[in-house]
Amino acid sequence: MKKIFSIILFAGLVLGTVGCKGNGSSSASDSSATDSKGSDSHSTTALEDSLSQTMGDMAGTDLKAGFQQNPDMEQQIDKDEFLKGMMAVIEMDTTKKSQSYMYGLQQGMRIYQELSQLEMQGVNVNRKLYINELKKAVESKDTLDLAKMQQDMQTKQNNANDMRERALKAKSEKNLAAGKKYVEELLKKDKDFKPATSGVYYKIENAGNGASFTDASVIDAKLLLKDINGNVLQNMSEPQPLPLAQIKQDPIFGKLYDIIKGMKPGAKATIVIPGDQIPEDMGLAPNMTYIFEITTVGLHTDTQA
Repeated sequence: MKKIFSIILFAGLVLGTVGCKGNGSSSASDSSATDSKGSDSHSTTALEDSLSQTMGDMAGTDLKAGFQQNPDMEQQIDKDEFLKGMMAVIEMDTTKKSQSYMYGLQQGMRIYQELSQLEMQGVNVNRKLYINELKKAVESKDTLDLAKMQQDMQTKQNNANDMRERALKAKSEKNLAAGKKYVEELLKKDKDFKPATSGVYYKIENAGNGASFTDASVIDAKLLLKDINGNVLQNMSEPQPLPLAQIKQDPIFGKLYDIIKGMKPGAKATIVIPGDQIPEDMGLAPNMTYIFEITTVGLHTDTQA
């Protein structure tokens, strides 16, 4: 089953390096086939050029297939910037300067993911202050007392954890209050919304046609998930297979199971999931209320997908 509720979501980024011969030389047997590049300091043989083209074609085709299999990915990323980021890495050589830059890039990605996860939970990070303190520590001329540093780091970590918990608690209380207000106003404004036994609220926008689905059904469905502030977390405008037998066990989809199962081909429902119905370990903003829109296009014809 494809992971539908992939909110946390961080796309796996593989940083690849392309090694070049540092001296730009080739063996005597290949010298006659060397293709002079003019301004390019790294000459390559005809065989190496063919290998380069084949590998590039394979990598490009693999990426193309990824976009084709996940058409909504193009709505979630800027392809030009995506390629620009890839090219910046691929074009690096193997000099000390480039290797140092690459190592910094890898460390930056690790920190970026850590900060992004915190911000997804609703705790904003002042990147300028973060960078200033990071650079100050790295560029300091002082020699660290490593034993003392371990003790200091533990104290700092405890302090950071405490501040993080307090920030999350404040955000949690704010989100819970905003969610309750949103639901109260929604129920007053739109009488078609009904409470479900699972704790969510739903409205059938379009009844659809035909028979309702069963536990064994695999549905082609369009999905949209956003929070009450309008931030889109997931948007699948192209139908994706959704096996009902599996979503019943999902911590989020399980609360929507009865609603989705009762829908028919061509039906559309809007479901409001109050923040206190979201498990805390999902990595989402605490107590945030979400709006889930689902269109059940019909039965999936290939249950092996």
